[in-house]
Amino acid sequence: MPNHVVLPGHVLDVSIGGVCIVVDDQLRLNISYPIRFEMTVNGKVEVITTTARAVYGVFASQGGFRVGFQFIDAEPKRTDLIKALAGKKPMLNPSTKQTAPKTGQTESV
Repeated sequence: MPNHVVLPGHVLDVSIGGVCIVVDDQLRLNISYPIRFEMTVNGKVEVITTTARAVYGVFASQGGFRVGFQFIDAEPKRTDLIKALAGKKPMLNPSTKQTAPKTGQTESV
């Protein structure tokens, strides 16, 4: 992206309303940022590129900062992809196929 600093991070949680990303540096809150992340849906890697507002930032226990982003625009494709993940168990340890207990769906960050 021209004229943008790219901060690497990883997605911790995603919902229809937003995404929580762990990054190395704290971000200013109540600012809109262009974000890009990947999700695997039905075996296919989907790239999500959107604009979201940083609404919270806290220290992450594993280092870095957990930043909660609220999606600004409704994007039907993104919403459909996230809904396709709803109710699926996240994988804790891919090598052992261990999964987390099923929890309720979160509607916002």
